Amino acid sequence: MLANLFMHYAFDMWLEREFPTVEFERYADDAVVHCATEHRAREVLAALEVRMPEVGLQLHPTKTKIVYCKGQESAARM
Repeated sequence: MLANLFMHYAFDMWLEREFPTVEFERYADDAVVHCATEHRAREVLAALEVRMPEVGLQLHPTKTKIVYCKGQESAARM
């Protein structure tokens, strides 16, 4: 419960303040951030790479990635 409270302030509130138009879901210490463009996704990722160490955390190197999720035909090309 304390970890969830910590993440609420360290991640949720920060992301809402810094990127108010970006939607996200967080499950404990995992999150999915929805961005309208690849450019915005890269901006958010770069900001998270700075933010997480500021609060004593790190992004998981193999779980952290940008994924295009719009439509089946696009997904088939990836």
